[in-house]
Amino acid sequence: LQEFVPAESLVINYVTLPDKLKALIHPENKITEEQVQLVGKYTYQSPYGYYVATRDASWKMTTDFMPIEDFHKTELHRLALAPLGINYQIGGMLAMMDQTAHVITIHRTHQNFTERERTILNKLHPHLVTSYLNAITVSRANRSVTELKAVMETAPGAYGYFYKELTLAWLQPKAREW
Repeated sequence: LQEFVPAESLVINYVTLPDKLKALIHPENKITEEQVQLVGKYTYQSPYGYYVATRDASWKMTTDFMPIEDFHKTELHRLALAPLGINYQIGGMLAMMDQTAHVITIHRTHQNFTERERTILNKLHPHLVTSYLNAITVSRANRSVTELKAVMETAPGAYGYFYKELTLAWLQPKAREW
């Protein structure tokens, strides 16, 4: 995204209202866990509620909700975002899963986002959502397979799995020994 819409930071926010927030931040180590929690404390002053209530996936700037001067007067900005150098942000929802909104936000210090940049992000959005959901699906599948293998490898006895054509797919280490 940085190539299309330059910014100081990009965050994938996991928001469970009213005030639970987890975040993946780029560049890494730019924001501490305490700072993320401080932002989470003021989520009621952010557009996250809009994304949760409407499920609208289009990209929104802070100025779509209020004048930038009013935003800069909020506790969210004064106490949580301004110390991080975040004066302007644009965001779009990637998914809503398990009562948690997955919202990507892009941040700048000195210059607001343009309508052209919003159009670019809206055009890219279906591809971002597909990539994001694919990554989550693969991650969950890998975790499930790893957990299943761990259970099978510690189970009493010795087990293996063969394909229909009788070729070996997987063999528990104990079965190999036997």
